[in-house]
Amino acid sequence: MTKIDTSRPETVLPTPSHTVGPFYGHALPFPGGGDIAPIGHPDTIVLQGYITDGEGNPLPDAFVELWSADPDGNIPKADGSIRRDPASGGYLGRNGVEFTGWGRIQTDANGHWTARTLRPGARGRSA
Repeated sequence: MTKIDTSRPETVLPTPSHTVGPFYGHALPFPGGGDIAPIGHPDTIVLQGYITDGEGNPLPDAFVELWSADPDGNIPKADGSIRRDPASGGYLGRNGVEFTGWGRIQTDANGHWTARTLRPGARGRSA
C-alpha cells in the first residue's frame, strides 16, 4: 500500500452548501462500502479524509461516493460486486473479485472516512 500525506491544507475553501433530492434510505449506507479493491489485491491503496461543515466541525453520517477508472485507465464494466440474499434481498457483502470502481462510505462521529481501492490509471492521451 502507498501512504500519502492527508493533512489538511490551511487554505482549503468550504464547498458551498446545497440540498439535492429526492432522498431515500434504501441501501444507504451498506457495510463494506469503502472496500472497493478486490480482497488481497497487491496494489491496494487507502484513501481517507474528513468531512466538515463551513466552521470546520466534523459532519457525522455524511456520505462519500467514489468513482474511478481501473489501474489501466478503463472504466470498469463489471456488474456490481454487491452480493444479496436471493430470498430476502438483504446485503451479504461484496464478492471480493470484481473491481467496479465505485464505493459509498458513511463518515464516523468525527467526520472521518476510509476507502480501500486501486490507483486509477491514466485515461486516454490527455491524462
